[in-house]
Amino acid sequence: MDLEELSARLDALDYPARQRVLADTARSLAGSPALTALLAELDAQPGVARMWAITMAIVAGDQTYVRGCLTSPDMAVAGVALNHCVRRGLHLDVIAEALPTAPMAWRTAFYRALRGSKSLAWGDSVLSSVRERFGDHEAAAVLPACDTETVAALLPELDFAVPNMEALALRHPTVVLDHLRRRLTEAGETERADVWTRYGAAVRSLLRHDVGQVLELLEQRGPVTGLPPGAGRWLVMLAKAEPERAAAILGDPGRRIRFDPSRGLCQALRQASDTALAALVRAAIGDVRLTTLLRRFPPSQRAELLDGALGGRDIVAAGLPVSVLDLLPWPARHAHARRLLTTRRVADDPQLLLEVTARLPWAEAEPVLRARTARPVAAEREHAYPLLIGAAAATRDPATVGRALASLTRLPNEQDPVRRTAMQAIAAIPLWLLAASDLPQLEKIATDALDARDTSWITRRAVESVAMGLVRHGAVTTDSAVVDCGLRILELAGGHNRTLNLRDLNRNLPRGAEHAVFEVLRPRIAADARVDRHDLALALAQGLHRRAWAMPDLQDYLAAAVTAAADHTVRQAIDLWLAPPATRSERVEAVFDRDPSTITVHSVSNAISGRRTDLLDRVLGRPLHGRFVNRGVQLVPIFPGSLRNWLPRQTALYATLLADLATAPGKSVWERTAAVRRLGSLPGVGADAVRPFLADGEVAVVETALAALAWTDRPDRVLGELLGYADTDRARVAVYAATRCARSVAPAALLAALRPVLAGRKVTSRKEAVRLVAEHRVPGAVDELTALWADPDLHRDVRRGIVSAARWLLDDSRMWTVLADAATAEPAVAAALTDARTFTVAEPYRARYGVLVRTVAGHPDPDTARAGLTAWPAWAAWDRDGAASLVTVSCDLDSTATWRVAVDGLITISALTGDAAPLRAVATTLAGVDDVAGPDRDLPAHQRLRYVAESLVSRVGMSGEALRLVTQALSEVLVGFADHRADGLALAVAALPRRGDLLPALRGIAAVADRPVLAWRVTDRLAGWLAAHGTERPSLLDTARDLSPTAAGALLAVGIADKAGPRAGWSAPWRDLVLALRENADPDVRERALRIVMASE
Repeated sequence: MDLEELSARLDALDYPARQRVLADTARSLAGSPALTALLAELDAQPGVARMWAITMAIVAGDQTYVRGCLTSPDMAVAGVALNHCVRRGLHLDVIAEALPTAPMAWRTAFYRALRGSKSLAWGDSVLSSVRERFGDHEAAAVLPACDTETVAALLPELDFAVPNMEALALRHPTVVLDHLRRRLTEAGETERADVWTRYGAAVRSLLRHDVGQVLELLEQRGPVTGLPPGAGRWLVMLAKAEPERAAAILGDPGRRIRFDPSRGLCQALRQASDTALAALVRAAIGDVRLTTLLRRFPPSQRAELLDGALGGRDIVAAGLPVSVLDLLPWPARHAHARRLLTTRRVADDPQLLLEVTARLPWAEAEPVLRARTARPVAAEREHAYPLLIGAAAATRDPATVGRALASLTRLPNEQDPVRRTAMQAIAAIPLWLLAASDLPQLEKIATDALDARDTSWITRRAVESVAMGLVRHGAVTTDSAVVDCGLRILELAGGHNRTLNLRDLNRNLPRGAEHAVFEVLRPRIAADARVDRHDLALALAQGLHRRAWAMPDLQDYLAAAVTAAADHTVRQAIDLWLAPPATRSERVEAVFDRDPSTITVHSVSNAISGRRTDLLDRVLGRPLHGRFVNRGVQLVPIFPGSLRNWLPRQTALYATLLADLATAPGKSVWERTAAVRRLGSLPGVGADAVRPFLADGEVAVVETALAALAWTDRPDRVLGELLGYADTDRARVAVYAATRCARSVAPAALLAALRPVLAGRKVTSRKEAVRLVAEHRVPGAVDELTALWADPDLHRDVRRGIVSAARWLLDDSRMWTVLADAATAEPAVAAALTDARTFTVAEPYRARYGVLVRTVAGHPDPDTARAGLTAWPAWAAWDRDGAASLVTVSCDLDSTATWRVAVDGLITISALTGDAAPLRAVATTLAGVDDVAGPDRDLPAHQRLRYVAESLVSRVGMSGEALRLVTQALSEVLVGFADHRADGLALAVAALPRRGDLLPALRGIAAVADRPVLAWRVTDRLAGWLAAHGTERPSLLDTARDLSPTAAGALLAVGIADKAGPRAGWSAPWRDLVLALRENADPDVRERALRIVMASE
């Protein structure tokens, strides 16, 4: 068999049948000279024919041809061969020989195949050579394909470059977990968030391996605040394994964790103790997620959880809306309402009083609410109607709801704002509370609302919501009367012009129930179909999703909708009718036969392009007219995807049509650019088809052609052509396209192609060339870059590009010489060193790089020095000697430009290391200076110390224990200086322990605050600290009592009572404490205590 005969056999077939013929032919010719000759013929053809050849060779087991394809310049063919050989352990010698000189695209395909292979031997065999030749980043890409011992040995050095930590954890969870523990142990508290961010994607795989160890890391070394990124993907898994500990983490008030209370998560958390869950709910108070969180728990559990979270307060005192009571079972709801009615705050607020009354038993609430609906002021009625309807629904008694609806006789005569809120309340009624006898009244209410002269779109939307809810509920319960009522209301509202929403209906139905739903809706679907309306059938099919595929009668109605009059209906119907894969090939032919213009519908074009390629001749060979394309319009569909399922002649014909479209007179620019863009990516067409458009008169077309060259089958052949535009106005497109081409060029050839650009005039192009030289690690890259650096006239932006690119080549000492030179170069170049983040530099080089950043921090240019001082603290964990230089800058009173940045850096270092010595040195030095006051300077040392204290106070609250201890140590230094005692006390309050007993620390503060002004100010600080860090500690009352004997201590006790008293609902012990403080002998204590209001007037 030759190529002509094979092509004849394949010509009339669709893609699946063609693949079967190729496989059958390969098997029948396996081992024969005929197969060798046929493969040679196919290989001589560009594009799709080569893919046929490699497919047949793999099926026939022709290892000679497969071996040759491993080094094919066509990356699509080489990728298939690589994947096949790696997975089956074939031809490693060829791969190993090609690897050192292979293009990046080839290497990437090889690494991907390695990671997908079950064998780990190949990864170990090539890792060392890959790392030596192409650096850490490519070695890290191979790491998941290596054995456990190799990963354990190299992960500490390569973790910064691992592209997919989740894939690595999936293969080697033990190693990754041990390494994560090591990283978290080494990291300071403020660095932990960065570590978790880096490893967040791997947590799910690690949890599958060992939940206990991951949970322990989260408890002991989790982020100071919040959860690691991506926690939503694995939080449910954690809660299912350890609900008690998971609830404790989520409910920790110090971490301020915000999480999505999903149904799965809360279902898992139900197994936790009530104490842990109450703490969880308490942490959510004041957050919009509280309502959702409570709703996720069983009603019988909600009251106890809410009571535990409130801690004796009522919901109004806790700042919660009264609507929270609607989540509670009726006994608890009524009890809370009765309690609230006894409070003055509720009794004195008419609106709040009515909302609470609505939560009483119906017999007590109904007369009050009914009377309010008859008030003369419309705003009062607007408030009362929803409460009346909601109170009736809260009884969960259909008879009560029916009577309430029947009593709304005044509603038709109301103003629209009143009707609107009433309809919104009706829409919120659980539909199972509606009896069949209530439907006429509900329909009348909706009709009256729609017929009103002043009805608004918001009211119409509320009516539509009621109607759609009825249709959905009737469908689920198979109640045709409810469905019909909803549909009638929807028609009155004009809702038939909008899509009927039955989305995700399949999630609420038992298996097989979809047939009963369809039978209920069938009469209406059939009636609608007779008048060419198909909204209900389409909505049902969309809501049932896959279940609709096995319902022949519903599929028949979808087929009828394909010929509807409305274009939008036809498009939706086609998409739904072609959804079942089993019948898609047959149905797409029927759709296309009926109307060729449906090729403009994505589901049709995708099916024809991907499977029914036998229909392409009819698409490409004649004009396409119909519903969606008028006669006389030249339509050339723009098919998505690679089009490698097409025949070569179909691709060639399509290329001709695209070229004609792109050159046709009168076509818009966007049509022409779309055609050129698609033309460049056609398999087998090549760059010659695109080149004519490089001379087009339209700039957009020229730039599109330049970009399209990079997507041809052989991008390596057009690299030089694109780089020829590097010094022109088209460089912004051409050089970007050349970046993609460079991936298909061997490193040895790439440098020769880039040299003219490196020596060119356009700075942007030169910078990109520098990056490509370094990233691809071309042979002689360091020689080229160092020679370029040595040019005294080199543009500063190119130098910045070299500094950035040097991070790919840090294993060469010559690049360190370049970086050291850059650190003392002109400001713009030196500042480039500060752009690097620690996780972009391999760990063995971080100390050395940190020294460079510290050098930039000492740059004579103030702006550059500020950039260095800002960046250096991130490197402090490796550059341990740098803190002393920041201390010097902070204390140098002759320098005024950078001391603030230096102080900020020292605080960051202290948070990372927990070392108070640098800040203590700053405080001691500045406090001992003889301060001056002059025309342009006023107490500089005093101001700097004040800045240190204020900066610490502002940051310690959001930092971890390390910075708190540093702040505490610094406060002990400052309180020893009379002029700085106020700042020391501010630090002492900010450093109060976030857990445990506050009494020892507060006694020490009271002892130091020996002047009234100090005691008063420190009390203000304490009140603010309590507000930020919670007032739920059970020992606060005893602490306040124990502080009361001294004047300063009594003031602190007032501050505690001011914040903790309301939190406790002003229980008797707290009231007694405040009353006693008002009788204190110290007038300052009395005045402060009198400012506390325990009950608002």
